[in-house]
Amino acid sequence: MFCNLFVRPVNEKHYMTDQQLARERLLQHEDRVTADAVTAARGRFRVVAL
Repeated sequence: MFCNLFVRPVNEKHYMTDQQLARERLLQHEDRVTADAVTAARGRFRVVAL
């Protein structure tokens, strides 16, 4: 609760430009990231881990 009191808006000088944002969006690989996240959350051992 106290940490929320210290949260402030980000200064606009730290915002990304439209060109930077477009470049980062091109670099994203949503399918691969999602698959890795599911594997990481579930693990490879499944029944053996129990």
